[in-house]
Amino acid sequence: MSATNFLVWNPNSTNQEDDAAYLADPQRSGGAQLDDVFMSPLANKLFYQLSIWVAAFADSLVAKGYSPNDADLAALTAVLANVLTVADITTLGILTTAAYPISIAHGGTGATSFAAAELITLTDLENAPITVLGTTSSPSTSSTSPATLAEMTHGPSTFSGRKVALNFWTEFANSTTGGVVYFQFVKDGTPFGPIAIGVSPTVGQNVSKELNWFDLPSAGSHTYSVNWWVNSGGTTSTAYQTNRSLQIAEI
Repeated sequence: MSATNFLVWNPNSTNQEDDAAYLADPQRSGGAQLDDVFMSPLANKLFYQLSIWVAAFADSLVAKGYSPNDADLAALTAVLANVLTVADITTLGILTTAAYPISIAHGGTGATSFAAAELITLTDLENAPITVLGTTSSPSTSSTSPATLAEMTHGPSTFSGRKVALNFWTEFANSTTGGVVYFQFVKDGTPFGPIAIGVSPTVGQNVSKELNWFDLPSAGSHTYSVNWWVNSGGTTSTAYQTNRSLQIAEI
């Protein structure tokens, strides 16, 4: 069981300066001078501020399964090494967007950006949505038999048995009036869930299509992908450049 021995000094704030007194205290702002008396209300406020932050940080790590403890410097350092910074996650290919602030990008060629210099743990990354991006420009299909859309595959990856949210989005254009393209999720080679139907209002006009579904996979290794196919042999459907994505998140 995860635990910590980092505690708050003076948790009841007894004999302690309030925020206004602490702000105005000349010893806080100017530092302790030679032979100064370190008054207990100031000392309590200082130690309270330092310890409550450390205790809160330690408790947050306990909630994620870690055990920060002051008994051993090397062990504590190893626990804190699970906290990642922007410098760490740059090498892991983290993609951040307004909609998905922490997501792991596989296969994408877009630049990596960061909304904020947040500290995250490996547990956070394990629960982050996987984002698969298109890299092949303008793949097409004329087949009436389902086949995997280029790059729209993730796995095999290990899942815990929790519910999985799936989101697929793409832009495409069909070559014929009345031509239809279909999209469907696939798990471990078996299609499942609804079939999304895409139609271009006019020949060659690009339109977007989105498909969402929840799955409840067994705990273990699984591979998810997206199939696409057309309704007749005379129709060709072309994905617009690399504008497509598959997102997968355990929830």
